[in-house]
Formats: sequence, structure tokens, C-alpha cells
Amino acid sequence: MRTSRATATDAERVIDGLTFSLRSTLRALGDTLPEGLLSISVRADDLDLAPHLPATARAHYWSRQSSGHSYTGLGVAASIRCSGADRLEVLADEFSALGTRWQHYGPAGRPDPVAFIGFAFSPNETPGAMWHDMANTELVVPELLFRESGDQRWLIFSADVGGRTNPVDLELHWASLLETLCTAPVERHEERMPPLTMRRIEDRGWQAPIAQALMDIRSGSLEKVVLTRRVKYSTSRRLRWGKVLQALAAGHEDCARFAVTRPGFALLGVSPERLLSLDNGMVIADALAGTAPRGERSGEDRELVQQLLADPKALEEHTIVVNQIREALAPSCSGLVVPPAPGIMSLPKVHHLWSPLRGGLRNGSGLLDLAGRLHPTPAVGGSPRDAALNWLNDNEKGGRGWYTGAYGWLDASGNGELSVVLRCSIVNDTSAELFAGAGIVADSVADQELAETEWKLRTMRGALELG
Repeated sequence: MRTSRATATDAERVIDGLTFSLRSTLRALGDTLPEGLLSISVRADDLDLAPHLPATARAHYWSRQSSGHSYTGLGVAASIRCSGADRLEVLADEFSALGTRWQHYGPAGRPDPVAFIGFAFSPNETPGAMWHDMANTELVVPELLFRESGDQRWLIFSADVGGRTNPVDLELHWASLLETLCTAPVERHEERMPPLTMRRIEDRGWQAPIAQALMDIRSGSLEKVVLTRRVKYSTSRRLRWGKVLQALAAGHEDCARFAVTRPGFALLGVSPERLLSLDNGMVIADALAGTAPRGERSGEDRELVQQLLADPKALEEHTIVVNQIREALAPSCSGLVVPPAPGIMSLPKVHHLWSPLRGGLRNGSGLLDLAGRLHPTPAVGGSPRDAALNWLNDNEKGGRGWYTGAYGWLDASGNGELSVVLRCSIVNDTSAELFAGAGIVADSVADQELAETEWKLRTMRGALELG
């Protein structure tokens, strides 16, 4: 990964060079642009932006440090919105149709354009006002994408071109987006920013839901159900979204950092749980269930790991998730490899039991097809799936929006990755709502489950305090 950065003093030179490359490709297409979705790729090796999210733009961000992949998108060149039980099937069909009129130009070896994808936990929920205009399920092809993969950096400009699209106007619009991406700082004069203070103003208790869940599980009508806790804070000033994402980087190299922003609003988070990735026919899905806090000293930390590996309640919860993922993937994967025992994913605030399942894709399935079979896993819903979802529909009030749904990317060749929306916060100008959950099984103890949510909330709360 490169370490050089485009500074304020050379930003104009970088923008001029990139604009020249864009103009050259546009002019080679002639005065009449091909109709349909048009993408133009430009090498951008001197550009280092991540994470850079202009506060006034509609933007998307997704990054996994360990893989070297990072995507920052501005604007909307094309979008697909849907909801309902068949939402991912509809999304797959419409994305396929979009691909038939999608043309891509640029140097040899250019990477595919990328669309950002996100969806709510429930297929039928309309996210409320607190989620601004986010749809239940949405795919967005950004007008400007900064794609970083290893040592290669690319800008991909996209537009839905009609018969009257003027190439000069299009170039000017793309150049304006590029300038916004390159030169609009997350926060000017940040050294003058006062320290941030946060005050808890609302904590949606779950003592009644957990008591009901334990009663129903012990009666035999459920095996597991996952409850959500929501905690709202007021903040003493506006949060800097890029700073929050930077604060989430350390210790989360194997996690996905993500953001979906609107002017004055952002969904920010870091997810340890990969719902699904597809890379040239190789499928990976994470089973992540069973949690313990980090110890303050190395000896204590090792002891907590050993306790987690031997905890019957955590192992039961984890096995339920592994079994359902195996059943969901088996029809579409050959050579499916399931770890014989869970390993440990150690994050800055918590340890998790972790089992990555791998296999080769078959039967012509795609990323969205597999996601429809996997979601929701027992790690975010419960088991048996239908019984748990019915229970949540009757007992969980207020809806989850995109929390415990999924977010990620899909490229024009069908490769992509979706992460479960966890360790996240909805951020407005001077407020932040944090989410955490815990899986309830027969042996669960209410106070211990509440403590588990506190361990999980520390991740986002600490990052927000640095924003």
C-alpha cells in the first residue's frame, strides 16, 4: 500500500492531470456519446483520500485494510431501490439489466466499475425519518468512484447518458465532483475544534424483551433470538465523519469500515462479520457468535480467550450460526470447508468466536442470490429462522433500519463483498444513536447480556469521541 499523500499544495496539479486524462478519453468518444450507463476509468496513483467524505455530498465508503481494497463514491449515476421478500432477487435482475447497457472505457488493465449495495434487516421495513431517505434496499453506481486495490488507484467517472447529453457539460460536472473529492476537507482548521463531549439522552431498555425471550426459549418455541439495544447521545459539536472512520482503523484491519452519508447525516461503522464475499468463484462467509471482553493485561486477556473457547453458552450460540450458514451455502458451493472448531477474532474491545466457511461457487448463483439465502443468519436474527423473525416482529419495537442488514459492493463482473451492519451509529449534526445486540439462548443471564452490549458499544463510542 502506498503511503504518499496528495497535499493541499499539489492538489491542483493532481486534479489538472486527472482532468486531462478524463478529457482525452471523452474526446476520443466523439461529439455524440453512446447512450446508456457510461463509465470512464483514469489512473490516479498520486491520489490518497481514504477516508475522505465531504460533509455536503451524498457519499459511500467501504474499506477492508487487510485486503487492500477501499472504495469512496460521490453522487448517483444510477440507482435501484426495492423492498419485499424478493428484494434481492429483484435487485439481481435489475442490476443484470443495467449491465446490458453499461459501457466502460479507459486504459488496458482498468478495474471494473463498482456499485454500492445496502439493505435493511427486515425486507418489509421502510426505514424511518432517522434514516433520512435511505431505502429498504438500494444499489448505487456513484458518479465518481475512487477505487484503491493494493498499489493501484483509479478514478471511475460514471453517468447515465441520453441522446442530448453534452460531453462538455458532462466533463465540467465530473471535474466539479473531482475537485470536491480532492480538496474539500472533512473539517477546516480542525486544530481549533473544541474537544467533543457526549451525553447519553436515551437508552431503550430491554429488560422486558429479554424476560419474554427467555420464557419463550425455555418453553421450546425458540432456540435463539437476537435482541437490539439502542442508545442515543447528544454531542457538543458536529462530528467529523472521516475522523471517526480513521479512529476505527486501528485494531480492525480484518474488519470492514463503512459509511453512507447525506448532507447532515451519516451511517458510520466497522463490521467484524462478513456476510459473504465472492471473488472469482470463491465464496467466504463468516460465522461470528460468542463474545467476551478484552482484558486489561495480557495474562487476563489470554484467560478470557480460554474461557470463551470453553463457554457452553457461547459455543451453543456459535454452533447454531455455523450450521445455518452451512445449510444455506451447501446447495450452491462445492468443496465447502467448515472449520471443525471456532477460532478467535480479537478486536480492540472484544473477542469473538469465529468460523470462516469457504467453498467454490456452482449452479450459476451470484452474490445477491447467496445473500438472500444467508440473511438473516442466526447471529443477527435467531433460530429457527422463521420462529425468531416472527418473535421479533411481535416483540421488537421501532424497527432496526439497516442495523444488522448488510452493506458492501458489487462490481460489473459479479465479484463483491457484503458485511453485516454492526458496530455502527447513525450520526446527525449534534446527535448520535448507537446500536448493539446480543444473542439470547436458554442459558442466557439478563445482566450478562446487558454487559455484552456495553462491550460492543465501546467501539463506536470511543471512535465518536475522537471525531
